[in-house]
Amino acid sequence: MCRAYFQDRINKLQEHYNELFELAMLNEEVYGSEYNFEPRVGVPYHLYRNFSGKLFLSLIDPPWNGASKMEYVKSVELTADATWRVIDFQQKK
Repeated sequence: MCRAYFQDRINKLQEHYNELFELAMLNEEVYGSEYNFEPRVGVPYHLYRNFSGKLFLSLIDPPWNGASKMEYVKSVELTADATWRVIDFQQKK
């Protein structure tokens, strides 16, 4: 019984570590993207990849139908603690 208790705790710690790691990777990706505005908390933004492979953050809703189509990557939102989280853009509308 003791072994099961510790194994369960280890599994929960591993899950928490994986969540934190994914959050760190997401934030590195978004903060490393190009944008020329000050993001605001709670506003949906969209991460796109341009033809040269660079990521940039935009307010333009997917899909991008401009002259040069951009690859939509994901929708994100800045939280009050200055971290980004992935959102389901369709539910935000």
